[in-house]
Amino acid sequence: MKALARALRSRETSTIGLEKLCGSAPAFIAASVLTDAGGNHLFVLNSTEEAIYFYNDLENLLQGKGVLYYPAGSERHSKDSLNPILLGKTEVLRAAGSGKGAIIVTAAQALCELVPARKAIDDSTLTFSTGDSLSMEFVAELLAQYRFARTDFVNEPGQYSRRGGILDIFSFSNDNPYRIEFSGDKVESIRTFDAITQLSIATLDSVSVTPSIHIETLERSAQSFLAYLASAAETTLWIKDAALAPGAIAGESDRLRAESETPGRNFLDARTFEEESSKMKRIVWGLPPAQVTQSLVFNTVPQKSFGKNFQLFFDELNQSIKNGYRNFIFTDTRQQVKRLQDIFAEVKLKSEHHFELEEALLPVSLSVHEGFTDRDIKISVYTDHGIFGRYHRYKLQDKFYKSKEALTIRELRDLKPGDYVTHVDHGIGRFAGLEKIEVNGNRQEAMRIMYKDNDLLYVSIHSLHRVMRYTGKESHVPKLDKLGSASWKTMKQKTRGRLKLMAFDLVKLYARRKALPGFAFSPDTFMQTELEASFIYEDTADQVKATADVKKDMESPHPMDRLICGDVGFGKTEIAIRAAFKAVADNKQVAVLAPTTILALQHYHTFSDRLKGFPCTIDYLNRFRTASQKKEIMKKLAERKIDI
Repeated sequence: MKALARALRSRETSTIGLEKLCGSAPAFIAASVLTDAGGNHLFVLNSTEEAIYFYNDLENLLQGKGVLYYPAGSERHSKDSLNPILLGKTEVLRAAGSGKGAIIVTAAQALCELVPARKAIDDSTLTFSTGDSLSMEFVAELLAQYRFARTDFVNEPGQYSRRGGILDIFSFSNDNPYRIEFSGDKVESIRTFDAITQLSIATLDSVSVTPSIHIETLERSAQSFLAYLASAAETTLWIKDAALAPGAIAGESDRLRAESETPGRNFLDARTFEEESSKMKRIVWGLPPAQVTQSLVFNTVPQKSFGKNFQLFFDELNQSIKNGYRNFIFTDTRQQVKRLQDIFAEVKLKSEHHFELEEALLPVSLSVHEGFTDRDIKISVYTDHGIFGRYHRYKLQDKFYKSKEALTIRELRDLKPGDYVTHVDHGIGRFAGLEKIEVNGNRQEAMRIMYKDNDLLYVSIHSLHRVMRYTGKESHVPKLDKLGSASWKTMKQKTRGRLKLMAFDLVKLYARRKALPGFAFSPDTFMQTELEASFIYEDTADQVKATADVKKDMESPHPMDRLICGDVGFGKTEIAIRAAFKAVADNKQVAVLAPTTILALQHYHTFSDRLKGFPCTIDYLNRFRTASQKKEIMKKLAERKIDI
């Protein structure tokens, strides 16, 4: 590690080879030396999936030190202004071009597309400062040239809007849009605001607006991403399987060239990549290039695959402790550690292990992709998904997508004249479009709502939260309210009264239900814990809460009455399987009722797959079973030979 740190501080161009690194060890090594490192650091992996897993590891280990992901793929053919590839690349170019240094992870294929020169981006970046004299007409014309789309309201990067003396701009490289207020041709104030609520966040003295990287003036200055980084700051190149990178780049460039709709468009070739990378400090692991200046040999081995064999894991842990190793389990959920402790308590009764798990296995609240053991410094890193045999899903959050939650603005854009809407104070009316009106000497956009007798109500964009799309019975035409009348107020009061009566009836119903005796199921068994731990996906926060609530209901002495709601694919069936197995563990039989013949069969297969290896017998009844099969199933049910 010291030798690697010295090599990074050295100004000499060299190629350092890191040997015998397994699992997530390269990310740990990089995180250790990057804590105080300056300049740009580019990590190049073999594939997009490898790159995102490495990005997740590095981001988790370097908490507080921003790590960027440079996406692979061509964004040119997408007409979506919220294209994540375009936005991701623009964000990285802006951060790396600042000269302050950046840590970037990417796949080799992402290097094939050329990027605008740093100077060209700087020259095309719009800067606004309070007190500046600028013509709004000139700015609007320039934004159109820079591929910004004019809209009524901005809620996505690459958009701008004008309302009187207010100019809203959502830059291609900023998390939130800017609101610039003009007084004539003078910039009076600048602030960021939330695209969802339209409320201000912070006041700024100046801002920079980055254009689309595909405007013609920028594309004429195209250069490789490596050259772009080198022009901004000293750049260190970290490459996995450096011997394979030139071939991967050549193959991807040939594919892009063949698919390109622009004749003569250039892409990075393998020779240029080798020439430009040879001028940088390189750190390589995996398959090294032909020439390496210095080799640093580590001594790591990958984490074993335990396949939910907890006895095997505890045996290895026991041996590891005897050999003087420190053991860590990396997990982003404490629940998995608790499950492991519960399973260990059960296994310990049947084994000769004399250590305490809390002391032998130290939990770290971070997620890494793959475990490993370092034999030199005697450290073992385990992952919860490696022990429990779960699928480890990578996470690539696109912060720009949060603007898609801007339901008020998006629904407004989707509304058509004649659609029914409801105003919280004035009742049901018909949407009559948008209109520019003068408010306090400034022209701004307002929503028009038509009421009974053609009365008109104008709603400012700042009051959109008081309006919603009308929802009622399908094909039912609602009655329009009259502005100024008491009808809407009276209806709201009546509705409140009816809701109070309904609530009173429900309270009485639940009180009677609460008084009924029920069966109190036992606390979770070892097998229940093992079943839940073996779920191949990470539980969502909602699944964790729903599972806990269901089990709490089951363990109470009153009948359970609970509805689990969720979209398709959000894990409702998994909660049902856990509840069913908990009942079976207490010698109860479980009936699962499905609405269709096919769904009954699908649930049979799902339950059978999840409960494979557990002492639980499952069968199914539907109209495709023969009379003799149905008779046999009913007989087994009566004899308690079928559990679910």
